[in-house]
Amino acid sequence: MDNKNYMFELIDLIYAGALDDRKWSIFIKQLSIAYPGTMTSFIFYDLEQSGAPVNFYSNADDYFIQKYAEHYMGVNPWLKYVLDLPTGHVDDGRGHISLKDLKTTEFYNDWMKPQEGIDSTIGAQVLNEKHLQAAFSVQFQDEKLNNDNYACLKADIVILTKHLQRAIILRKKLEAIQIYTDCLEHIVHRLSSAVLISNSNNELIFANRAAENYFTSGLLLLGRDNSIAIKKNSNNKQLQKLVHSATSSTQLLDLKSISATRITDDMGKEFVIMVFPLSPYIHSNIRSGIYNDHSKRQCLVFIIDPSKQDYADVEIISAAFGLTPAESRLAKSLYEGLSLSDHAELYQTTTTTARNQLSSIFQKMGISKQSELVKQLAKIFGVIKLRSSDQYGQ
Repeated sequence: MDNKNYMFELIDLIYAGALDDRKWSIFIKQLSIAYPGTMTSFIFYDLEQSGAPVNFYSNADDYFIQKYAEHYMGVNPWLKYVLDLPTGHVDDGRGHISLKDLKTTEFYNDWMKPQEGIDSTIGAQVLNEKHLQAAFSVQFQDEKLNNDNYACLKADIVILTKHLQRAIILRKKLEAIQIYTDCLEHIVHRLSSAVLISNSNNELIFANRAAENYFTSGLLLLGRDNSIAIKKNSNNKQLQKLVHSATSSTQLLDLKSISATRITDDMGKEFVIMVFPLSPYIHSNIRSGIYNDHSKRQCLVFIIDPSKQDYADVEIISAAFGLTPAESRLAKSLYEGLSLSDHAELYQTTTTTARNQLSSIFQKMGISKQSELVKQLAKIFGVIKLRSSDQYGQ
């Protein structure tokens, strides 16, 4: 095809599919428009279920798609070759089965031929994991694609396959972000603590009702430029320092950037501010997969009144470090000075189980010693539980 502008549209639709599965169906439809007479598919195969849980087709009747999932996928002579392809590899079926042999198969006579017949296919292995694989393919009749168009189609599929792989990687990152965000939202609803979201310019993006009360009381101030400030200048500098630390990391989640400090109001009442880095803003040029818009990076700010004990330590540990409830309980026990055997006895489990959980904690937090675990938790809870001791203050 002479006009290559359609490729930019197809690539944009691929990355839109990373955000919304429904856009992938638009992507394959547009590809079949670019190459008339083809049938395009993008299928996720669940190898445990022996089925295809997600199917996107163009130029195929729903009846035949249903029959393919029920029976004909299992007798597809091309499928075993596609699934055995190395990830990212593009291949056509011509070298695997001749047209003469294909026309003797049940798949051709009972499934392909009633749809006006398909002679050849170009397939690509996009995803190849333990139980889940994704294959992208275009089927066509040989007589409808001359050699030039066939060469163009294969070249385009090579390019599109690379972008499909990147889109899936991006989708996984977004799912990880969503899990983390959901966890944060969960504890926000469970806690009566004030919660704010700020960006690297210290601008207020979100405040819950408890946080609004602090603006009313005068502990927090909101500038004309929508910037957050604390009434006392020394406290305000601490807040800005924490926000800058949390929003300057290039990582999706930098656990070492989670930090806390103490502030006091005009009456001498003590509060704790904890700052959690949030996932950076996804750059508008999403196909690059680069997270580099520093001005849009955000952080979650908790303001906690230590005199209120209705916050859940285990919930905060789980949200901050991505630990399971059981791992969070173990982390809390170790922070409070219990041994592995003490913790196992307290929660009626075995020391071996506790040791395995500790290993998982180390892996998730990127540490290797219990002392490092205590140090990380002291950033959050030291200033709350041991606020009379200056050794944990910042």
